[in-house]
Amino acid sequence: MKSIQAIIAAFLLLSIFTFQGCKPKDGEPGPAGTANVQYSDWITVNFTSSINAYTASLTAAPITQDVLDKADIRIYWKNGDYIVGLPYAQNISGTVYTLHQRIFVGKIELTASYSLTAQQFRYVVIPGGAPIGGRKTALDPSDYEAVRKAYNIPD
Repeated sequence: MKSIQAIIAAFLLLSIFTFQGCKPKDGEPGPAGTANVQYSDWITVNFTSSINAYTASLTAAPITQDVLDKADIRIYWKNGDYIVGLPYAQNISGTVYTLHQRIFVGKIELTASYSLTAQQFRYVVIPGGAPIGGRKTALDPSDYEAVRKAYNIPD
């Protein structure tokens, strides 16, 4: 009987050491990747002026009705070294500057409250059920660098 207890105890100890070696340190994200995550290249779009706004559109073939119904779709704006998630709003000296998106099957429409010319955008489609963040930390989807690193998206 003691030999069976010794075998069970040895097995439990071996199991604990094995699983502890796979566990990320506190505060570190667990394994993630690009499984089913889709992203575009940086796309340059040209804004055109209308009466009250500046608009642009980009084609996004991976955005289907199923994606609209189930996925998290993020749009990022790159202006030089500055990358920000949409929607964007900033108040400068009492004037509010905004840039937001409307997402449809196969396309993304962008609307700015101020004059923009050629700008670069990227979309990231994170399907429903894909892990967002790690075991101990949540991923802030508005933080482009965090999303890029979590899903191994090349810049």
